[in-house]
Order: sequence, then structure tokens, then C-alpha cells
Amino acid sequence: MSLTEPTGGFARLAREGIYVERMEYAHAVTDTAPGHAALYTGRPPRETGIFGNEVFEGDKRVSILRDAASRVVSSKGPLERPGSSPKALTSPTLSEAWLAANPTGRLLSVSWKDRGAILPAGHVRERATVVWFDMAEDAWVTSTAFADVLPSFVTAETEAHPASSFRAKPWLPLDATWVAAHARVADDGPGEGDLEGLGKVFPHTATSAKAMRATPFADELVVSLANAGIAALTADGSPLFLELSLSGNDYVGHVFGPDSHEAWDELLRLDELG
Repeated sequence: MSLTEPTGGFARLAREGIYVERMEYAHAVTDTAPGHAALYTGRPPRETGIFGNEVFEGDKRVSILRDAASRVVSSKGPLERPGSSPKALTSPTLSEAWLAANPTGRLLSVSWKDRGAILPAGHVRERATVVWFDMAEDAWVTSTAFADVLPSFVTAETEAHPASSFRAKPWLPLDATWVAAHARVADDGPGEGDLEGLGKVFPHTATSAKAMRATPFADELVVSLANAGIAALTADGSPLFLELSLSGNDYVGHVFGPDSHEAWDELLRLDELG
């Protein structure tokens, strides 16, 4: 197998995407939230208001997007829990401009993390679906900042393909020989973590949503919902702006390291998803 096979996702990016030979960050903090905000607004954190992933609320750290005026919305409706919103974002996004320029267009932004879904979307509501995974609910949610009811296709997808079904099988290498040839360290290399009982060597068994986030199953879940959303939102011929943030790759790198067997297997699986 190769990450450059004509049918793979990375080959498609090389063929159809934009290749930047050299890129420099205009800001020092390269966390998820500031990066997503910069990418979709074209402005640095000092102008977007998004300077980190979290802020302190009393003695606790909470998401920088936490908004006490909003509520989490699950398939059960609004919950009695504060939700997340783009309130802290002080710059307009590409998504907002695209929706304004395409009056029949629709937006779908999906991520495991609230910041990965909300910041690409920005201050949108009409013709926009912005959803992320809530580990406490073990299901997809949005917030009242975007909708008072979870879209029907999200509820249907949750019922048909719950997160538990993705993590029901152990995580084994897709191609152990290929992975071993590319990884720069042995399986169970120095510094690898053991998140929520995942273990440091294959096979990894995710027994919870918190563990699942550091496996390829998290990205498979995102892509599954995205495919359901594409089918539902374009059924009438409407143009769609699709935004996906595949956070599993991020968590796998944090837990196991960028040169690990797990990181290479995650890349191979992402290539096949593409």
C-alpha cells in the first residue's frame, strides 16, 4: 500500500488541492482553536479573539467557545448544560461569505471537537449545520447558537451508526508490514501514552468515547456523518460547503507520537477514507 495510490485521499489532495512548499505561521500559539480561526478568517489570534483552546472559569479550564447563554442540543433537544458558540470569535469567516454569495447554498461543518466545527463555520445559523461529538452524551450534538433541534439526518445517523458500534472492534493495523516499514520506532516506543486503558501496543480496545478519540474510529465516525449529511443536504440539488476536521489524527499523534506505528496506521486509514 502507498499514500500516493491514485485512489487514495492524499493522492487526491496532491492532484486536486493546493500545494504550499513553504508556510510560516503569523502567530505563536499553534493550538487547534487559534489555527482554525486563522485558517477560516485569514487573520491572526490578536484579531480573531481566539488565542487558545481553553480559558479559565474560576479554577477550572473550559473551552474558549463555552457560552453560558447557549445550551447543548442533542437528539433529546436542548439540555440543561451550557453549550458552545462563536461568540468569542470577533472576525467573519469564509463560510459566512460563501453563504452570503450563494443564497441557495448550505453549510455542513463536522468535527469531534466543538472548536473544530464552530470556528470554520463562524457566525452562521440559517442554511448551516454545525455539529460536534459530545463525550458525555456519547453522541453528536450542536448548540442553541446554531439550532434548537438537532437535524433529522444527524439523529438518524446516530441511531443507525452509534459511536459504540465504531469502537466495538479492536484497533489493529490495516497493513502491519507497511506500518512497520514506515514507523521510525518500535511499537511501544519511548514516551507513548496509555489513554483511558487503550494500551501502548496493538491491539487497542477503546471502551469509552474518551479512549475512542485517540483512534482512527473517531475519524471514521466523522466521515460517516459527513456522508449522511452530504446525501441529505444536496438531495434537492443545493450546493454544499463541507468542512471536516479530522481530530482523531491529532489525538493519535499526541498519545502515541508522530513516528509511532499508530500514527502511520492512522494516516493509512485516512488515505482510504479519502
